[in-house]
Amino acid sequence: MKNVLTVIAVASLTGCATHSDISPTRTIQSNGLEFIEYTNNKTGIDSLITNQAVKSFKTDYQKAPSNKAFAQSVSGAWNWKSNRSSVEHARTSALVGCQRNNKKSEDIYPCKVIHVNDEWVEPVSVVNASEDSMRSSIAAPTRPHVWSDHKQLAMDSGVCRIKATDILTALGFSNVVTSPHGDYVYGNYVGNRAAVKCVPLGEGTFLYASVAGPDVKEVERLRNEIMWQY
Repeated sequence: MKNVLTVIAVASLTGCATHSDISPTRTIQSNGLEFIEYTNNKTGIDSLITNQAVKSFKTDYQKAPSNKAFAQSVSGAWNWKSNRSSVEHARTSALVGCQRNNKKSEDIYPCKVIHVNDEWVEPVSVVNASEDSMRSSIAAPTRPHVWSDHKQLAMDSGVCRIKATDILTALGFSNVVTSPHGDYVYGNYVGNRAAVKCVPLGEGTFLYASVAGPDVKEVERLRNEIMWQY
């Protein structure tokens, strides 16, 4: 029996659907099941799928300070972030927030950034991409890039670890945890992994921070964002 996942069923989890033109594009396979893939054909404010998203965009997001970004999935999930340290930080933070609201549908209907600061992001149609280009984009995994730095701090190591947790959380990292022995603080950020170590050194602390991920520029930026706040 064909299992059809309709966007209306998913959108009901996040709010009532608006007048967006959502249409089927192709049939895809996932985990042994067959699904109909949908594409949102609207642009601009009309591309927002739920009434809650439209209300939040008009009343809060448009008035929010830059750097800001709005992300949405065809499932109806959405999220936005503002007042970030850079445009890329805003894009990634909004994407992470949307993905958290889209856990059940992210594999089929991934979140995408649709608006940045004062401009709408032009949608990229999966249907227009060739099968060869799609295969090549997922066939060859890239080696992770690693950026690290260290410094000596005039603070207690315990305070250093608490600050590390606060920094990673403020930057939008998820699953921020402290190692069982208490030396390391870890966090995840859209395919990137950060580790911050605070080691007692005399009356102060030796700080070591490392970030690993697929995009060298993003890895460097995250490393810098962490170190600048110490």
